[in-house]
Amino acid sequence: MSLQQKTINIRTATPTDANAIANIHVAAWRAAYINIVPQHHLDNLNIDDRVKLWQRILSTPATASSILVAGDPNTKESRLLGFVSFGAVAATPSPGNKGNDEEGKEGQERTAELRAIYISPQHWTKGIGQALWKATQQQLLEEKFTSVAVKVFARNERAMRYYRAVGFEGEEMGVTEVGGESLDTVKMRKGFV
Repeated sequence: MSLQQKTINIRTATPTDANAIANIHVAAWRAAYINIVPQHHLDNLNIDDRVKLWQRILSTPATASSILVAGDPNTKESRLLGFVSFGAVAATPSPGNKGNDEEGKEGQERTAELRAIYISPQHWTKGIGQALWKATQQQLLEEKFTSVAVKVFARNERAMRYYRAVGFEGEEMGVTEVGGESLDTVKMRKGFV
């Protein structure tokens, strides 16, 4: 039975997932960003550093609740196949609202940020990213976010096609520095209505 024929297990990440997330993070960067990010940066990605980063992130329950992982339904140990990280961006007052209302009150926009969504490269195009996005979107809706934004490397055509396919729009240009080089980015946004 193929992975697509079984339900992908999506759950909130725990501190014990730090190693698996770090390995997926590094492998996905090395596969997805060839000819986008400087090769020396990809070659120097350190899994041990990423494990420490993810241990620190996942040790805070409030932060960890905004990280979901996808487990392989075909294995008893639920080997991780991918992860997504998201969270709130500062609330932006709408016209006529001075911005003093509590988050989520009527008339106030609440924007989330999709910080990362990475799948183990050998499992690309198997529906894992779609399952993670659906679970993320559901959680954002439950938390009463009105929109979500994502920043993508401008040369990452694969990611931009994916985000457009799931309803993201717009192309606000920006720049970010990676490996000592300035890389063009695109900020895309999806509203929830």
